[in-house]
Amino acid sequence: MSRVLVPCHVKGTVALQVGDVRTSQGRPGVLVIDVTFPSVAPFELQEITFKNYYTAFLSIRVRQYTSMHSPVKWVTCLRDYCLMPDPHSEEGAQAYVSLFKHQVSWNSWPVSPDEGS
Repeated sequence: MSRVLVPCHVKGTVALQVGDVRTSQGRPGVLVIDVTFPSVAPFELQEITFKNYYTAFLSIRVRQYTSMHSPVKWVTCLRDYCLMPDPHSEEGAQAYVSLFKHQVSWNSWPVSPDEGS
């Protein structure tokens, strides 16, 4: 099967804040990157490829639409996937990563396009 690139929008990182934002205890080191697929027909996602930038662990959550009248549901497809064997060293810090369909427990195949949010 040949690869087909799917256009996407990648928003800047947003830090999740837990605790007191004025102290170091308020910085857990968790960042969120929102990726959306604008105005494309549903497709079967086979692979995600990216370059790591000092991220030790990766989790992927997918916004799942069940019907027009039910609320949106977030599903965790990948939890704490190790990108750096030792976060205090350089190994894996700037590596190219490919995640394939069989590595991620997608509950919503095919992927639907972003619906305006």
